[in-house]
Amino acid sequence: MRSSPLVGRVTVAWALLVPPGCAVLVGPDTTYRGNEGVINAASDAAGFAVESDLYELERVEAERDTVTLYYRDAGQRRAEAWMLRFSRKPGEQEPVALEDVYSHLTVIRDLRDEFRLGEEATEEIDGARLRFVSYGFLSAERGAAGKPLPAQGIVATLAREQDGHPVVFAMRLEITDRQHALSRAELEPFVGAMLR
Repeated sequence: MRSSPLVGRVTVAWALLVPPGCAVLVGPDTTYRGNEGVINAASDAAGFAVESDLYELERVEAERDTVTLYYRDAGQRRAEAWMLRFSRKPGEQEPVALEDVYSHLTVIRDLRDEFRLGEEATEEIDGARLRFVSYGFLSAERGAAGKPLPAQGIVATLAREQDGHPVVFAMRLEITDRQHALSRAELEPFVGAMLR
C-alpha cells in the first residue's frame, strides 16, 4: 500500500518548522495555579477556619461589614454550608437583631419547597450565646424516580465579645438526600471555628 504524497509533504514541512532538540507539545497544557492560598489567607484574616476533614473552603466574599465563607462537603454527603461574620458599623443593625435566627431563616424559607421547622435551642458556651433552628424541605434536585429529594438544614447564630466589641456569626448547613433532621452535633466544626 502506497502512502499519499500529501502526507509525506506535510510530514516534511512539519519537520522543517520544528528546530532540532525542541519538544513538540501535542496537547494544551492544562496545569495552573489555583487560588487556595488566597482563599485560605482570607479565612485566616477573618479569624475563623473550619478545621475538619468533612468540609472544604470553596470561596470567600469579603466586604467592609461582612465576610462570608462558603464550604462544600469533602465526602459524599452532598452537603454545603456558609459562615458569615458581621462587623459592627455605626447606624447598622444591633447585634441582638443579627442574632435572631428567624431573620436569617426568612430568606431561606422563601426559596425552599415544603419548608418545615424543626428543633430550636439556645446554648451558652464560654460566654458566647449559640442559637439554632433545624428545618426540612424538598430539594430542587431530583432522585432516580424523578421526585424531589428530601433535604435537611440548620441555621445558627453565635454572639460573643471580642476586644470589648460584640461579634456575631451566622451560619447555614444543608444536606441533600437526607431524611433525618440535622442536630447540634453537626454544627460542631463551625461552632469551634466561631469560638476560636
